[in-house]
Amino acid sequence: MKTSERAGVRERGHARVVEETSLPSHAHPPAPLFTGRSRQVSWSVFLLALLLGLTGCSYYSFSGAMIPQEHQTITIVPVENATASSLRDLEGSLTDLLNERFVERTRLRLITNANEADVVLTGRLIEYSDAPTSVSGNERATQNEVTISAEVRYRATESDSLLLDDTYTQSETYALSGEGAQSAADAARVVLENIADAVFADATSNW
Repeated sequence: MKTSERAGVRERGHARVVEETSLPSHAHPPAPLFTGRSRQVSWSVFLLALLLGLTGCSYYSFSGAMIPQEHQTITIVPVENATASSLRDLEGSLTDLLNERFVERTRLRLITNANEADVVLTGRLIEYSDAPTSVSGNERATQNEVTISAEVRYRATESDSLLLDDTYTQSETYALSGEGAQSAADAARVVLENIADAVFADATSNW
């Protein structure tokens, strides 16, 4: 019987047998196009690009505050005081607190001309009270509560639309005597801080 061999094929007569040949020890199968790690990185890059495409075009975030990209400048009109409070400069304190939040905690730039600003913030104190909430046995007040209400408007000038139009009321109690004794001014400061925080949160999260 005639037998011939070539390239892993052996012929025996009319029969042809294909033999398996092993790869040389230095040869390796082709590597897959994407490994598990590269696929993970590719998906991460894709998702990041998608998120930037959805949010980066319309808003920017700074310290958690969401501000539309078209809003670059702000005018904060000095707060008015329509109350009969005897405490000094409540309106100035609230104006300063609003400036601190909207200017120092965002990328908004403060300008004085409301006609040129992208957004305008105005406020007015409309109520102030300082009343006893607790009395002693001899009917003397031992604790008072300060309550302040403020009307606030936040307007986009280009569209002339109100982004925020609300009344904010906050209260704070303070002891009149004893170790923790405070003054009405101390309580009022806390109240104004809370009002400014609430205004800032509403104005920068309603998007």
